[in-house]
Amino acid sequence: MSFGLIPARYAKALLEFANENYSAETVYEEAKVIVLVLNKTKEVNLALRNPKLPVEDKRELMLKLTGKELSDTLKRFMDLLLENNRESLLRQVMLKYIDFYREDNKINHTKLITAAPIDEETEQRFIKLIEAQVGGTVELEKHIRSEILGGFQIEVNHLRWDATLSGQLEQMRKDMLNGNEK
Repeated sequence: MSFGLIPARYAKALLEFANENYSAETVYEEAKVIVLVLNKTKEVNLALRNPKLPVEDKRELMLKLTGKELSDTLKRFMDLLLENNRESLLRQVMLKYIDFYREDNKINHTKLITAAPIDEETEQRFIKLIEAQVGGTVELEKHIRSEILGGFQIEVNHLRWDATLSGQLEQMRKDMLNGNEK
């Protein structure tokens, strides 16, 4: 994901700092929770952008985003963001940190979309298949969407394969419409 030069620089600096402090994995897990919270709560994003909100209030808000105590590495980093008036970039920096961490650790973020829940054995087969194709490890995010009717859709590192029944029906419809136009 591209968010600009400033968030990328901060994220890279955070990754280097976290690696030096042997806390990169902890910060990675915290960053995923922070992004999830910021994606779901517009009020927090607005508060971080509000120039009238005191810095101490913003700091308190940032430190409570995960619902538990943050690592010292991330606390110090958030203080740096506040010191440089970059708290409004928190979401973008965390997203870029996640990308850098995954790249450094050869983690393939994978979304698996199915029409119904799958069993553990099938999930493991998907993981092994993907690992064999792309290398590295797989971090699987599962979604259930009944509108796909059947089959599955896999998205690995922003590349998507569609083996859904709804996708096949849509392709047939397009083929038939294109055939009628000729």
